[in-house]
Amino acid sequence: MSAETKATGKAAAGKAAAARAERKPRAKSLTFKGLKFALPAELPDTFIFDVVEIEAAGESAGPIFRMLRSILGPEQFNVLRNAVENKAIAATEIDDFVSAVFEKYGLGLGESSASQDS
Repeated sequence: MSAETKATGKAAAGKAAAARAERKPRAKSLTFKGLKFALPAELPDTFIFDVVEIEAAGESAGPIFRMLRSILGPEQFNVLRNAVENKAIAATEIDDFVSAVFEKYGLGLGESSASQDS
């Protein structure tokens, strides 16, 4: 194999790797109330199950926290929990936090179909 053929092959392989890297989603970050959170590049595959569970749960917050734990991971979930416990984030701001996470993925919470403004 000639040097020119090797160089052409390496250049093509480099371009292919760059194209794959461009298509691969990058991890996301979120700063909320001064705390930085690293978010996965994509929502977990189980996210759709979390959404269904949240809708079925009505007023119960349990499924929302399970979803947050699956997105944040156990360590960052504890950071969030400790921030609420230490009053760095008010418990009433969790909805804002969830909205901020969703926004990173181009999603919105939307309004309930039962909303009076619908």
